[in-house]
This record gives sequence, C-alpha cells and structure tokens, in this order.
Amino acid sequence: MEAVLKSALCWIIVVILFTAAVNGDEIMPLGEVKRGMTGIGRTVFKGTEIEEFKVEILGVIQSGGPRQNMILAKLSGGPLEKTGVIQGMSGSPVYVGNRLIGAVSSSFPFSTEAIAGITPIEEMISTTSSNSPTPAASTQTSAAPIAGIKKMLTFEELGAAFRRPAEAGSSALTYVQTPVAISGLNQATIDAFMPIFRSCNVTPIAGGNTNGTFEKAINQSLEPLKPGSAISVQLIRGDMEFSYIGTVTYIDKDRVYAFGHPVFNMGPTQFPMAQAEVIALLPNLNSSFKIASTTTVVGTIEQDRSSAIAGRIGTRARMIPMNIRIETSMNSKEQYRFEIVSDKNLTHILALMATLSAITSRERALGQNTLRMSASINLDTGTPVIVSDLFAGDNTANGVAYTLATALYYILNNPYKTVTVNSIDMEVHAEETQKSARLDRIDFDRTAYRPGRTVKMKVHLRGLNDEPIVEEASFEMPKSAKPGELILYIGDGQTLTSLESSDLQGGDLYPQTYSQLIRTLNNQRRNNHIYFRLLDRRPGLVMRGEDMSDLPPSAASIITSRGNTLSSRRMYLSPIFDAELPTDYSIDGYRLLQIKIQDF
Repeated sequence: MEAVLKSALCWIIVVILFTAAVNGDEIMPLGEVKRGMTGIGRTVFKGTEIEEFKVEILGVIQSGGPRQNMILAKLSGGPLEKTGVIQGMSGSPVYVGNRLIGAVSSSFPFSTEAIAGITPIEEMISTTSSNSPTPAASTQTSAAPIAGIKKMLTFEELGAAFRRPAEAGSSALTYVQTPVAISGLNQATIDAFMPIFRSCNVTPIAGGNTNGTFEKAINQSLEPLKPGSAISVQLIRGDMEFSYIGTVTYIDKDRVYAFGHPVFNMGPTQFPMAQAEVIALLPNLNSSFKIASTTTVVGTIEQDRSSAIAGRIGTRARMIPMNIRIETSMNSKEQYRFEIVSDKNLTHILALMATLSAITSRERALGQNTLRMSASINLDTGTPVIVSDLFAGDNTANGVAYTLATALYYILNNPYKTVTVNSIDMEVHAEETQKSARLDRIDFDRTAYRPGRTVKMKVHLRGLNDEPIVEEASFEMPKSAKPGELILYIGDGQTLTSLESSDLQGGDLYPQTYSQLIRTLNNQRRNNHIYFRLLDRRPGLVMRGEDMSDLPPSAASIITSRGNTLSSRRMYLSPIFDAELPTDYSIDGYRLLQIKIQDF
C-alpha cells in the first residue's frame, strides 16, 4: 500500500511539474543552455491549433548586441523541412526538458535548413519590464520652438523616424521577417509605403479580420492566448486592416511576452493585441511565411523593445476613430470607417496610407482631375484643426493625403503641449475635370484711393484651354494708410507664403506656442483662394511669432537691440491689410502692383 501511495505521489509531482513547465512557469537560465541539448518548440501552422516541432541546440552566441545573446538551434518537424524558418514564427516558445529557454526570433535568409536564432526568455522579460507611461498621444520631445510650418511634408520627412541603417548581407543572422496582414488597402498604396515598413523587418501579405470584439474575447475565455498561439498587433482595424503577425512566447498571469524581437523598438506603446488565425503557409526560397488574419482583440501591447514585445490581457488600447466620406466623380457616395493607433511616429503615416487608399480605390490614380477636401482633426484641447483645400491636376490624391498627414505630424510632435487626437473626420468631393486657373491681369475701378475708401477690382484668370474667368473683389482701404504708394500682392497662397518667409530677416519664427501652432494650421493658405496683401515700405517686426509692425520705431529699436533676449525678427516690409477670395479653381500666379494713397 505504501509503495502504491509513493508511486501515485510521484506521478502527481511529475504531472504538476510538467503542467507548470508547459505553462511557461519554469525558465531555464541562459547559463544552463548547452550545445547538443534537444527540446521542442510550439507554434501554429494552420488555424489556431498549437503544434510542436523539434529543436536541437547548436550553441550560444554571446553578446550578439549590447546585453543581447542568441541561442543557435536547428528546427525540424512538421512543415519546417520544406519551408525553413517561417515568417510569423517569431516568438514561438522553445523548451528544453520542459523548461522555457526563449523564443524563435532570427534566421538566415536563403538557408537550405531551418537554422534559427532563439532570444533568451530572461532578456525578453528584463527588457520589457519598464514602467514608462504608455503614450496615447503626443509627447513633448524638445523645448525648442518649431522654426516654420510647411503645408505639405515629403514622404521622407514624414517617415524619418523609420530610417534604419543598411541591412547586413544575405548570409547574416537577421530577425525573422514579420508578416503584416493587410486588407482594405490597395496594392499601389502598399507598394508605395513598404520601404518605410520593410526597414522594420516586415513583409506584406493578404489578410483580414473577422471583426471580433474586445468584449467577446474577454467573455469567451479567461485564457484567450497560450504560449505558441498566433498573435496579431493591430495598427489599423475596421474597414481597413494593417496588423503584424507573430507568436506568443510566455504568459505570466495577465502579462504576455511575444516575438523575441521588436516591431519598431518604440519603447512604450498602445497597440491592440488580438488573437490570429493562420490560413495557410507559403513556402518561399527567401523566407516562407504564414498567411493569417486577425480574429478577436484581447488586450494591449504596452512595450516594444529590442528583445520582445509585451502587453496585458484585458486592457484596452486607445485608438483614433477615422471616418472618410467620398463623393466620387461617378456620383456615388462611399464611406470608410476604421481606427488607427495613437502614436506620434505612426498616426500620420497610417492616416496617409488609409486616405490615399480610400481615394485611389474610387478615383483614378493617373490623369487630371479635381479633389475638394475638408477634414476635422478633433483634439482633447478643445479647438479642432480644420484642413480644407482643393487640388487640381495630376496626383491630387497625394495632395489630399499629405496635407492631412502633415497637420497630424505637427500636432502630435509639437514641443509645447501633450495632445490627444480624439477623432478624424474627412469629406472628399471628386470631379473628372481639372479646375485650375492662372492669374492673367487685374483691373481697378480707379487709379488712386483715399484711406477708408472701398477698392474694387476685377481679377482676370485663364482656365483650362485658355478659358477666360473673371472674379470680382473689393476691400476697404485701411484708415491708417498714409499718403504715398503702397505695394499690393494679388495671387496664389503658395507664392505669398514663400515671399513672406523670404521677407523675414533671419528666418521664420512661426509658431512659438501651442496656440500659435493651432492658429497657423487652421490658417494654412488654400490653393483655391486668391490672396490680397497690402504692404507698406517701412520695416516691420515679428516678436515671439506675433506681428508687431505697429510698434513705434523707438520701441522696435529697443526690442531688436543686440542685448535684448526677446525672440524677434525684422521684416523689410510691413503688412497692413490681408484679405482672400475663395474660387472654384486652383490658382496659380501672382502680381505685385503699386497702389496710390491720396490725402483726404
């Protein structure tokens, strides 16, 4: 009887230890990992079923990077003889003697065998243990003011945060490429933006989502993920989907560790974490990959570090709802509803991709047309930023998308105030014809004006095929205007902005506060407006981003003296009046005219 009890007790102990090991509760320190050891790994090859593969330890590469080590191993079993190391296996847990040693994370491109690098689990846990606050909005990164605002930043400027050093040669051990499940984004947009994301070790694949909800996942299971489960990191979700696919390595209560390498290496993050389903495996000579789709959201990825990503089950990631309504040139109405992550480095890029894809999916990408856009960027600080303009000619979709993305970039990367974007609403109206016009001549109603008198004029334009267009304008001559000759600018906004910048001695100072930034973004000059600026020949003054041209000369001299620490710039000319006239055309061209002021 005693022998039976001892035998039963032994079996119970074995079962308990085995269960603990399977759940990742037993960890093998790196110092105990030796060449020749064998073990198993777990991952999903199809659907959501976790399968095992064999692992043979080849050795340990010490200090592959600062405080980074790598376990080298040969994988076998299942489809691996045919596919090699598979994209989407990143994070697959590896056990030796039922103790977790780490996650599959690296491979050799074009290798004829499944030789993989394994990130030690100790490093995955230690590098993601930071308690830094997760950024759901902009963060103040610098005390320096923004030197100037561009209406439209370039692709390189918007994606500057993702620049990476040149990749090593094809024979080097590199992170396993991460497949990105994409749906709702057209191929042209994917091709255009992949240079940014490929620098972060990703491969675009067809994918999608089953519109699972956060509440459904939490209610369905107290353990929605297991070591070896396929996992999705969502950047866009809804009518469009952009999600990274990998594997769960280790779960400690509600804490989840995955991938064994970074997504972007951003540090604190707020990315939705979801279950994923593997639809198929695609063998490839370079690197095979999983085709997968996102299923149900279960938590939030809170850390993106050099050795792993980590998050929590049961928490919500803050997302930005985005709504795009398009009235097409074929008189149909389309609407796209989706959410994008809130992050100062990503939000503008994702909004740019989604906007471009939505427009070019319904309108032609080549040829001349006209797009009118109006977007409201709704902020937690109260005053929204309204982006509104007209684009005519070629590549009009780029104009719409880059204008919105630029405004988002400046808002979320401003050095003055932490800002949260609550939502983005955009309307686009498309026309097949190109509605553009160039400035031809100006006709005034008289040759001289008195202060306070109404100035009337006809602005003659030339449209497509030299079509004559006449716009009538009027404004009141400022009562402060002194007798003599003033300079009147009439023309497009882009040229006026350029002339305005070149007139400032020492460079543009706008904006220097958060309120100035919002005002500047809301007052961006539009392509379909004719602008009027009346200039006096006396020097002007800009101080701390504000026009102070009306200051007495003695005060201006004190402010601009060498010993004064106030931030100021002199202007060659003083603006005394500004007006604008909206039109139905994208305007090009300008005139600088003399206008005579008479005594009363």
